[in-house]
Amino acid sequence: MERTLTEPGQVALTVFAGKDTAKISVSTNQRLIDVLRQHGIYLNAPCGGRGTCGKCRITLMAGRLLAGDGGAAQPRIIEPGQSALACRCSLIDDCSIDVGLLTEQGFAGIADSTIRQLELIDAGYEKLQFVPSSGGWEAGISVSEAICQTLERRLSFSPKALRQLSDWFSFSLQNRFMAPDADTPIWLTVRENRALHIRTAETASIYGIGVDIGTTTIALSLVNLETGEVVKNITLLNSQRQFGADVISRIQKGAEGFTADLQACLRSDLARAVQELCQRQETEAVLQLVIAGNTTMLHMLLGLRADSLALHPFNPLTKEQIVLSTQELFGLFPLECEVTLLPSLAAYVGADIIAGMAACRMDRASQLSLLVDVGTNGEMAIGNRERILCTSTAAGPAFEGSNISCGVGSVPGAIAKFDMQGGQAMIQTIADAPPIGI
Repeated sequence: MERTLTEPGQVALTVFAGKDTAKISVSTNQRLIDVLRQHGIYLNAPCGGRGTCGKCRITLMAGRLLAGDGGAAQPRIIEPGQSALACRCSLIDDCSIDVGLLTEQGFAGIADSTIRQLELIDAGYEKLQFVPSSGGWEAGISVSEAICQTLERRLSFSPKALRQLSDWFSFSLQNRFMAPDADTPIWLTVRENRALHIRTAETASIYGIGVDIGTTTIALSLVNLETGEVVKNITLLNSQRQFGADVISRIQKGAEGFTADLQACLRSDLARAVQELCQRQETEAVLQLVIAGNTTMLHMLLGLRADSLALHPFNPLTKEQIVLSTQELFGLFPLECEVTLLPSLAAYVGADIIAGMAACRMDRASQLSLLVDVGTNGEMAIGNRERILCTSTAAGPAFEGSNISCGVGSVPGAIAKFDMQGGQAMIQTIADAPPIGI
């Protein structure tokens, strides 16, 4: 293979991942899995890179790798055509690798559905109509002042609402009106005397997005805030899986200095999912993002060390509801709106089961009921309006193949159905993709 770099201690790494190719310049003697993580190339590693799950296996296409188990065994050279675990390989020469279908990239299950609530929801917003009048524009008055005077309300305006107001007002001026024409009303969406969104058509929808950050899967729903209609659902894999399949593995990785990387995974996943979930006009009309998840995931989304969640007496840093802006939580993000992180109850009874109990109105019911949330972290709640008891357990190893050599998650290519027909084995995979595991 022709060398592309002459600097000492540097090698050129080419990564083939399906249709994508990446070329990276890195230092020698680094672990291959660490290099891939540093450059945003996802590789499934449920064991967190300890070499026990065997799922970060790559194929060497050209060049050489040095493989060892970190024990007494002598390291060996990996030659082209051979496979090896990325967590056990070091870079010693220019090389090309193929990560194939083992990246688990892409959305695990995109579901378009339209679900209407039995009852209208009250999201705390009110809709106000402003109809401009030609006589209401005295010299020097601001547009926001004119609106407040006409509506007889003292309102403040969010930056997004001001931009929308600017577009509406500038359009009127471009059409040679001295002030907005009386035939061009606007509708303001207001909460607690703060205008959050402005629309020029009363029938235009406003939305909220509900998010459940699971250890393995992240789910999002786009909801019409006026009707309660769930317009669209989407699910994707939590890319933190490359640091371990369970929360304990990820807590350990955070303790090793990967806290920012774990947070970056969630930020990237949510940004990608929102873009997939929303069209451009829907993104502009999203007023609220509500996030639930287990306590560890919410800590990591906030960029917090979660060490205390793995040590007795299992004290969370915070269990409270947190309200902040998308800019505060994500920086650059497809949405500009308020974000609410729902409260947790304990280290392993998170906001996800709390949200489920609220949705089922368990706290208002007279009859006894049982709510079971089976996920990587499984939770149960039993009770009624008088008392509710909660508990949790690790369900991931049983249901998601976390630490077994032949299992895979619910991803394209996972064998989901098996049957014998006429002596022939028949299989069906998720997304009808080529089989990669059970």
